[in-house]
Amino acid sequence: MSVLHTLSTQLRYWNWQCQATVRHDEVVAIGPWPSRQLGLAIDLGTTKIAGYLVDLTNGRTLAAEGIMNPQIGLGEDIITRIASAMESPHEGVQLQRLVVEALNELAINLCARISANAEEIVEVVVVGNTAMHHLFLGLPVGT
Repeated sequence: MSVLHTLSTQLRYWNWQCQATVRHDEVVAIGPWPSRQLGLAIDLGTTKIAGYLVDLTNGRTLAAEGIMNPQIGLGEDIITRIASAMESPHEGVQLQRLVVEALNELAINLCARISANAEEIVEVVVVGNTAMHHLFLGLPVGT
């Protein structure tokens, strides 16, 4: 639905030439034709985070970068981070915020390497162990 709010204005701006990104029969993005459709693949590790920017039309990796997981500042190992999140909801929120900010910065850096905008990313996949998923998504880690 959010795509529809700006569609008429954008279509005129693009001279009626556009492309749609469709996921499960739902239009999730509309952009000028031609435009890139990028995917961001993230390997969310307890120590390091790896990011890969992929051209979704051909599967080619366009840029890759690894960074340290900033959560290390709140716990060297995953057990310490889980314990902190269980003891204090504030710590859990902080752990989530740190990784979300790092992923946003990583996406921007990867896009800059290929002169792209983060808005061109239409799909994101994050993989990691169960604890890292829970901390990233702000889910309870105690159960």
